Amino acid sequence: MNYRANRLQKLGRYDGAIPIAEQSVKLAQQIWGKTYYAKSKNALEAMLNILGKLYRISEKLLLFGKKNNYRAVTVAINNLAELYRLTGQYNKAEPLFKQAIEIDKIALPETYLDLAHKINNLALLYSAQGRYKEAELLFKEALEIYKIALPENHPYLANPLGSIAYLYRTQRQYNEAETLLKQALEIKKIALPKNHPSLATTLNNIALLYKSQGRFNEAEILYKEAVEIYKTALLESHPDFASTISNQGKLYKSQRRYNEAEILYRQAIEIDKIALPKNHPDLAIHLKYLAELLVATDRPKEALKLMLKSNKIEDMTIRRIFASSSDSDRMACIQQRVVPYLGGLLSLVYQYLPHSQAAKQAALNLVLKRKALTATALAAQNQAVFSDRYPQLQEFFRQWREKCKELLAFTYEVPPPEKLEAHKQQLAQLQKECNELERQLAQKIPEIAMQEQMGDRRAVASELLEGGKLLEFVRFDVFDFQNDSWQETRYLAFVLAAEKPSEVEMMDLGEAENIDRLISLYRESVIDLEIQQVTTLDPSWIYTTESTQAITYNSQPGKKLREAVFDKLRDKLAGCSHLVIAPDGDLNLVPFQILPEDDETTILQDEYNISYVSVGRELLRRRIKTKGTANEPLIIADPNFDWSQNDAGIRQPESNMAVSDMNVSQMFGTLAGVEFKRLKATADFALTIGQQLGVKPFLQNEATGDRLLKCKSPKLLIVATHGYYTQRWREYQRLLIELLICSQEKQAEILVKNYGFVDEEFLEYIEEFLKYIEALQKSENFHNEIREKLGAIYSLVKQQINTTSAKPPVNNMEFETFKPNRHQAKVENPMMRSAIAFTGANTWFSGGKLPENFPTMVFAQDIAGIDLWETDLTILIACQSGLGDVQTGEGVFGLRRAFAVAGSKTLIMSLWSVPTLATMLLMEQFLDYLKPDLSPAEAFKKAQQYIINVTVGELQKSKLGRDILAELKLGNNLKIDSKPLAHPYFWGAWVCQGE
Repeated sequence: MNYRANRLQKLGRYDGAIPIAEQSVKLAQQIWGKTYYAKSKNALEAMLNILGKLYRISEKLLLFGKKNNYRAVTVAINNLAELYRLTGQYNKAEPLFKQAIEIDKIALPETYLDLAHKINNLALLYSAQGRYKEAELLFKEALEIYKIALPENHPYLANPLGSIAYLYRTQRQYNEAETLLKQALEIKKIALPKNHPSLATTLNNIALLYKSQGRFNEAEILYKEAVEIYKTALLESHPDFASTISNQGKLYKSQRRYNEAEILYRQAIEIDKIALPKNHPDLAIHLKYLAELLVATDRPKEALKLMLKSNKIEDMTIRRIFASSSDSDRMACIQQRVVPYLGGLLSLVYQYLPHSQAAKQAALNLVLKRKALTATALAAQNQAVFSDRYPQLQEFFRQWREKCKELLAFTYEVPPPEKLEAHKQQLAQLQKECNELERQLAQKIPEIAMQEQMGDRRAVASELLEGGKLLEFVRFDVFDFQNDSWQETRYLAFVLAAEKPSEVEMMDLGEAENIDRLISLYRESVIDLEIQQVTTLDPSWIYTTESTQAITYNSQPGKKLREAVFDKLRDKLAGCSHLVIAPDGDLNLVPFQILPEDDETTILQDEYNISYVSVGRELLRRRIKTKGTANEPLIIADPNFDWSQNDAGIRQPESNMAVSDMNVSQMFGTLAGVEFKRLKATADFALTIGQQLGVKPFLQNEATGDRLLKCKSPKLLIVATHGYYTQRWREYQRLLIELLICSQEKQAEILVKNYGFVDEEFLEYIEEFLKYIEALQKSENFHNEIREKLGAIYSLVKQQINTTSAKPPVNNMEFETFKPNRHQAKVENPMMRSAIAFTGANTWFSGGKLPENFPTMVFAQDIAGIDLWETDLTILIACQSGLGDVQTGEGVFGLRRAFAVAGSKTLIMSLWSVPTLATMLLMEQFLDYLKPDLSPAEAFKKAQQYIINVTVGELQKSKLGRDILAELKLGNNLKIDSKPLAHPYFWGAWVCQGE
């Protein structure tokens, strides 16, 4: 039966092969008994429960003396898995490959060929899913086994060589790819008959490489040679032949030989329809290729139909991948499958069908399906677990969360130099274990496939409030159909009105680079660029001297941004009272409601009630019916950041020096500040609100991370503390600032402490930093001092990079004399670089003594796993709580994403560092306005208007108001009716996301 299945597979008759392979696996189980196997919910996909069991039955296996027994089973399983892979059923293939590999690794020699075959097949599966790093490791593992077990020119050696070359080609490492492909070709020419189909596969791969390099003539020769081999071997109906002629058509299209290309594309599609399942990924690719050609030959409407068919197939492929993948796997899938397919369709509609209502509707439908997919999948998983639909998964979910917790803790450990490599390996192993547990969890939860979450414009329009409109932004790369290449990145905006799904509006906003630059300039106008990274909430830097007048707000950058983005949409927003904005790209960093109008007195929120979602599809979450009930409100504020097990924390004095008065060392010393300072005003706020709500707030030593991590759906959640967010380059900034403010003698010591960041990227950062400094309006002495210091630092860093020893002998210093803290950890995962600080946070960062399992920093990754599905409102009073790593199409990776996937219906968060006292006043007003007849967005709008218009006289009536005036250092001569908090810095950072 295995032979018959293999024969049909080689002929490309997959539909006939799969039932035989499935029967073969069942038969193997029956013949050799169930001693070795355990049926799961799906007997075909989990027949072998080998972990632990094989050790217990190994003696029996040896007594039977039937090595071929379990070999036959693993071969059958591998064959079935391979058929699933070839037919695009990736979620079914992966667990089978892994089961077969695990058995082989225990029962067979390490260099056994069957093991190498299975490892190679699993690598091919990962490659098809866009999991290139994992694939490369497995290809190399298989190659090493082949090299040991086989003669030098055995054809099996060529397979992983060609696969690794494919990965190199996708990464534009063309020279490396060509070397491996030519090596594979030489092996096959020696070992195989001249018309062997495997030879055609390698010729096709080399031709693909040459086409990528623009070597069209060489590529064409190879394609023709490959086609002749397939014809000679009578494989003209095989899917591999279809892929080869489709690639040949792609070459002809690049040469504008459109007629020849079209014939080949259509031939490939016909083969696919016969030889492959109807939703196979190869068919989607070939339909996409033909659609691109139709656009290039002025047939856009016909092209649109094909692109929609192609994307419908991709819907199924994405669901299958998501149903058995980790979050990082899904991100790889987004890059491989979502970005090019969505970009292609948007490019078609934007360039060729901008006035077609049908085309705009189709484009919006696809955007609503494709944006924020990874967050939707994670939210579906969490909701399923917390809904009690799967009580059997509670322990498994707990194990996964514990493993994630272990990974996070280990990520922030800073090893000595001699242990750095071992630390990296252990970290990679922990990440692998986390991912594997997450994949297993996904396989047990059908909601991950997201059939229920996929809504179109009709469903979304029905959820918009009366008078409401959805403003859906999308950032995408434009595809040039004539030249077959990707061009500039642009922003599009779609407008969808409540109950009007057939009236979709679309507007091209222009190149993303220009809009992103305007966003950056606007943010700089509201938060001074020189100190926007400061972690304290002290607003005194706004005022350079004690004055009787607050700073003047420069509204021009905001107006220019409004003109570039919003004004282009005004006529399409007529009659709109409530605007739901789904941003993309850097537009996630813009609080649209505070963009100024031309009259200098009004802003956008004077005309609209504005709230935010990651994608319009999120409006459908309110349809999810949960059976739980919300618990009493939870308020956490004013943590004791310096608390330790000995309770002997020492606080640093606060600095009120203005940046403009600082010299080089003082200025950068402020920027390097990493210590959280107490926010006493948050305690007063928490006590006031707690009294109103009838709950006791958790303050100081009671304001621990466990309060948040162990909570279960409080109806209202308020957390008032420091936010923590660091971009990848932030650690380079911190290190450079340390080097700038220390003495020259100390620089070598600091480099040894921070050896993990002393690399080529750091040198690039120093160069960019110098460019930034040159642009500052500072004195010549300032610039000369900086240039001199940066030059010396650059040379010292370069010297250390060139040091080859594991323990760099900089000035003969020993690492053991230093105590690296957790700020020096190099963290890749953005969900581990965004957090909320609780009691003991400073102690944790500095490596001080804390009780075991005492969370002081609650990271976004932690929050994403808690239960907030009955929580109506979360107020996150923390600096930059709405920031994170911006991922085009996927939103902001950080606290913003975490609270959304945890289930909180509405989240209030900030887009920059905010002043403590003014924020407390804003939040008091907001909670006062928050009544049943007002939505959170409407209540917050009223609170912001209060802050804008509050006068000195009004502030003087309350203790909080008087404290605000004292903090602002405005003197005693301000007019009683002046409005000291009108600057957007005091109230404009906040956005309301969700319902």
